[in-house]
Formats: sequence, C-alpha cells, structure tokens
Amino acid sequence: MNGKVLADAIGLIDDRYLEECSNLLPDKKIELHMKISWGRIAAMVAVLPLIAVLLFVFSVPVLAASGNRTAYDVLYVVSPSSAQALKPVRQKSEDQGIQMEVISCNVTENEMSAYISIRDVSEDRIDETTSLYDSYGIRFAGSSYSSSCRRISYDAERREMTFLLKLRWDDSSSLPIGDKVTFFVNELRTNQEKMTEYEIKIPEEALISEAKSKTVIWIGSDGNSTASSEGTRTVKVLDTDGTLSTPLDGVRIIGAGVIGGKVHLQIAYDAPFKTGGNFPAEMYECSYYWFNDNQTVQYQEFILAEQVLSDGARLKADFWSCDTAIKGRWEVTFRIPEPAQQTNTEAVMDEKSYDTEQPFVFSCFPSGYAGGGISRGYNAVKHQGIDIWGQPGIDILAVADGKVAETGYQEDGWGYYVILDHGNGYYTVYAHCESILVQQNETVNAGESIATMGDTGNATGTHLHFELHDNTGTAIDPAQLLSEVDPYH
Repeated sequence: MNGKVLADAIGLIDDRYLEECSNLLPDKKIELHMKISWGRIAAMVAVLPLIAVLLFVFSVPVLAASGNRTAYDVLYVVSPSSAQALKPVRQKSEDQGIQMEVISCNVTENEMSAYISIRDVSEDRIDETTSLYDSYGIRFAGSSYSSSCRRISYDAERREMTFLLKLRWDDSSSLPIGDKVTFFVNELRTNQEKMTEYEIKIPEEALISEAKSKTVIWIGSDGNSTASSEGTRTVKVLDTDGTLSTPLDGVRIIGAGVIGGKVHLQIAYDAPFKTGGNFPAEMYECSYYWFNDNQTVQYQEFILAEQVLSDGARLKADFWSCDTAIKGRWEVTFRIPEPAQQTNTEAVMDEKSYDTEQPFVFSCFPSGYAGGGISRGYNAVKHQGIDIWGQPGIDILAVADGKVAETGYQEDGWGYYVILDHGNGYYTVYAHCESILVQQNETVNAGESIATMGDTGNATGTHLHFELHDNTGTAIDPAQLLSEVDPYH
C-alpha cells in the first residue's frame, strides 16, 4: 500500500470520530486542521486493539474448529470450554511414522477408562520399555476430576504399546457425558534401561552441611509444580561435586546433607531428558531441579521425609536411561460415552438359542504357575464364584478359548475385571485384577494371559475372584470343572 492509498483510506474516517480520538490524547491543543496528519493517525492507532480483538474473536475459533493446533492452543488458554466444544473428534493421530489411536472407551459409575494404543507403523522403535514419561497432557473443559495414565500391555508382533487413561469424578452426578477429552503426547521414550529399587546407603560421615543459593524449578511431592508465577524459586541446595554412587551410566548420586533440619539428596543426570530417577512418593516431601550453564547436566535434589540420620540408613529409588527419545505431536479427541447399564455377565448375554446339553470344559486353571488353590468357595446367595489365592502380579489365564466380552473397573466391587465369552452362552469372570492385558472383542486362546493378579476393588488381600455363568445366565459353581485341571487339587 503506497502513501496516497493510505491517505485516501484515512480520509474516509468520519470527522466526529477523529475529534473524539483527539480529545483522548494528552495534548488537548491539537487543532482540527491537523487532523489529516495526526488526528487521523491517532484514530487508526486507537482502533487497532479493536481490530485485533475482532480478528481473534472471529478467526481463532474458526481455525481451531478446522483443526489448527496453534489456534486451538491459544483458544484453550482463553476459554477451555469453547476450545473443547470446537475441537473436532479425531480418534487417530500419526506423526513420525507412529500412530496413536483410541481403541475403546467406557464409563462405569464415576470413572472413565480409555484404552489408547501407540504403534510404530514404519520402523521398529516401539518396544516393551516404551513410556510417555511426563510428556503427555489431558485437556478437558470440566473440573474436580483426577486422572492417571499407565502402560498395561505390549504386543511385540504389532510393535504396539497400550496405555490405560483414566478420568475420575467425585460422584456420578458430575459425570460430563458427551463432553470431549483431548489426550496428547509430545515425546516417546524407548529402549530404556531401568534400575528399580536401587538401594542408596548414606553413611553419617558423608553428610555435609555446605549449601549455596540456586534458582530452581520446584516440584511438589505429587508431581505438580508449586512454583511461583515465574515458574522458579531461589532455594538453598547442597554445595557438592562428589560422587557417592552410580546406579546407571549417566546417573550419579553426588551428595547428601542436612539443610534447615531436613535431609537433602542430590543427583546429577549427565544426559538430560534421557536419564531420570525418582523415589516413592511417601519417601520425600518435594524435589527441585536445575541445569548447568550449557544445559548438558541436570541436577535434582530431593528433600526426604523423616529420614533417620544414622549410619547404615538405606533409601530405595528407581532410575532409568533411554537411548531413543522420539519427539512429535500425537493428539486424539473423543467424547465421554454413556455409562454402561450393567457391568456383569447379564450385560453381555444375547438372545441366541443355546445347546443346553453341550457341556463346558475347562482347558486350564485360571492362575499361573505361581498361583495357589481355592481360598473361598462358591455360595449361590453370598458369593457366586470362587476365590483363588496367589502372588501379586502373576498371570491370570483364560480357562478356555473365547472372546473378550467386556473389561472395566468397579471401585466398590470387582476392581479391574475381564469377562470372556466362550460361546454357547458360557461366560467366565476374572476380577480384582492388578492390570488388564486384553481388549474388548479380542480373541483369546485357552491358557493365554489376560490379566495379572491383584487386590483392586472391594478385595481383602491379593486373589482372583472367578465366576462361571452357564447358557441360562445362571452363575454356577466352577470348582468341580476346575478340579480336573487344578494343579493344587
């Protein structure tokens, strides 16, 4: 635009608006005859913020609705409810040759469970150690909810890791049915080496008291930042450059000491973002981290909770390192579905005619080799199944060929559970699981691991609650059939 065109455009502005803008300026002595040069320019400057607001109001929502990620991010900061309302439902995302997809989503009472798979469709980078670390996020317009995300299974043949995302509300009345949830991941870490429950011995003579001031990022014991608005704090940290032990290559425990009556432990990670560590939440009050000047070393200092300052005191921590960090942007959006009307075998029974004369035969016992015998028997009224004791985390096996009819979670009942359809109207139930290894509609073979043993839900100790329902929909005592395959019988 040349000067003449600009001047002509300014000349189209009504004089009364120019006078009003001139009156708003600090210098009240501006003459009207100057309006062509200064008054009109001032008017243009005055309306620029309005133009910017109008551009934002009209363009950003349109771009967000079309799937523009930057526009969506901006709008989410201003109005989460508007951003989520405009966000397109997309249950599959691909970047860097890796695909993320929402496999299933179900709601029971006040909790939503979504199974999300991450699969390498171009190379062989996803392995059994793949994790999201802390690079994932959840966007949802509601409030008063808690969330978690954890790995539940790995398929080596498909190079696919499945994660379980959970959102939980205070009560079922606040369940936002139909609202959209956006789940995104910015980085995947694979080919990891882990050192779990590494014992750290801190001799009393190794404790130091030297401290220095450092600007750090403060992390609360629950993993949530409790930093100031600038995201940092200045605190006293241990002044040390020694090495007490090396759990893994690139991970060094460099000092322990007492500051302000609290025990501090400092760790150095020589490959930031490719190494890390943590204590169980109950063992520390908070932690903070910072980097050296050229960002090649990350330091983390833990303030330990009520540690005994005596020689021989031991701490346990987990450490990890990874060779591969895959950066990208994977993002899926899905709606919270209606809750299931039932979460038992009646919900998956159909109206087919069954051969009631055909017997049902178990092919194997439902717990792995480290399992146990029957610890509680069947009662048609009080306990429509049997309990099988075992060690936490051992495999739970499908007793016969079948198909996964349902998986889910009941806080005050079965905990994590799996229901298998074996055909001809027969169903088996596996409850109080620690984790679920299969997905709805998946075909399983007899003896295949479908879950791990735990004590979730309303359980008294680690065990498997096992039920058998016949083709009339009635729960029957499975003990007699199991006796044929029970290794402890």
